[in-house]
Amino acid sequence: MPDLVDALAAGRTGDVVQLCASQTARAGHAADCTIAACREHLEARARAWFATVADADQPRVTQACDQANVSVAKPTRIRPHPHHRRGEVD
Repeated sequence: MPDLVDALAAGRTGDVVQLCASQTARAGHAADCTIAACREHLEARARAWFATVADADQPRVTQACDQANVSVAKPTRIRPHPHHRRGEVD
């Protein structure tokens, strides 16, 4: 199997994801591994790997994943309005 750099250069995202399954291979390529997972529509894996992406790379990775219709951002918790109680209807 080709090495990670070759697979990245050739755009073979499936190979990249397979290679990135090894934590050792992923160590220096967290951003690229996450983007490859997004392009392969592996949302759970992309989210897990995104947690290891350097802060400086996160905007680029988030944008690439958004383009692949995969959200790696933490979901925002929706809090109920403080004046509404459970079961109340306006």
